[in-house]
Amino acid sequence: MVPVFSYISLSEEGKPVRGTVTATDEEAAALVLRGMGLTVQRIDVIPHRTDGPPASAVDAVRPASSASSRPSRTAAVQWGQADSPHVQPSPVVEEDAAAAVFFPLTDTVRLYAGWLLAWYFIIYALGSYQTDGRLPFAVPFLESLYRSSLILSFSCAAFLFLLCTSLHRASGGGALRGLLLGVAGGAIFVLFQVNV
Repeated sequence: MVPVFSYISLSEEGKPVRGTVTATDEEAAALVLRGMGLTVQRIDVIPHRTDGPPASAVDAVRPASSASSRPSRTAAVQWGQADSPHVQPSPVVEEDAAAAVFFPLTDTVRLYAGWLLAWYFIIYALGSYQTDGRLPFAVPFLESLYRSSLILSFSCAAFLFLLCTSLHRASGGGALRGLLLGVAGGAIFVLFQVNV
């Protein structure tokens, strides 16, 4: 059985990251985390919990749940030298509430816009097959969704939002760039609506 380690580390952007990693020992866990571009601050073995792949695979990493990012006290792990020679007991640490990781609103909206755009793509793909008669079955309301100008408008808006936010990130961010990209995206959307 492979032990599971909890970790606290920093991302490349300097944001705190918490989670668990399955590895053969503490050094292997640190190696996996460094391979993910994280700067390891603390690694502790989780007592009486083992799972995951065989000892040869050490790359299974799971992020911590949101409940574990709340302030709590973590107990020190008291392992004997015979049980695990690579793990040193750590003191009890009070976790900082400011170290909790929250995702910005833009990232959440980008996630939903991506799923919405994927759903619209499925509507367009199936609708075109049903309209051409190549679909061996009929999906109720599919043709009306496929021909709907509202769905087309939402598809355009989701695409432009994802495009503008991606360009904003690629250009280094900033309020002025965000404002300019927002105005450009809005103008393209209005131009699209006028011509449709």
